[in-house]
Amino acid sequence: MISLKKILATVVVALGLCVAGNTDVKAQNVFETGTNIASVGLGGSLHTDAAGKQYGSLTINITADHCLNAHLWDDNSAFTLGGQAVLNVFNGGTSYFVGPRGGLHYHFIPKLDTYYFVAIGLSGSHINGTKASSLGFGYNTGIGLRYMVDPSWGLFAEIGYGVSVLNIGASFSF
Repeated sequence: MISLKKILATVVVALGLCVAGNTDVKAQNVFETGTNIASVGLGGSLHTDAAGKQYGSLTINITADHCLNAHLWDDNSAFTLGGQAVLNVFNGGTSYFVGPRGGLHYHFIPKLDTYYFVAIGLSGSHINGTKASSLGFGYNTGIGLRYMVDPSWGLFAEIGYGVSVLNIGASFSF
């Protein structure tokens, strides 16, 4: 069975090859320096309990990205810094994550934003019916696609590792 790490590594390598082969592409950037985009999504993840049993879970994901540099290494690249908050509801409890998030973005075609993100922050969980809870450091990393239907809003999909495995939703530029 192919692991999520192998899939992510393959996609990152493929994106790298596309960047290396298409440096002359002039795409309409989703991000310009100073642009802000907030996203709200629903998704799924896996939660492992203390006994090692895995449960599927519903994930509510809220992110914000602020573009610090719209032309990082060429006209189609961008660097963003923002934050991420995730609520994960699973059979028997909830977990959460909140922390800063950085992203590297590349625009291959107009209105399409491809990106890699990393978020590091506080992660916690609570088991229903008990006083058991935890708090510590957590992370979330992954890749995403965002298509801006209009300059003010778009749709996104992300696959990741850490807090959330899959998210889909809407993005709003302001």
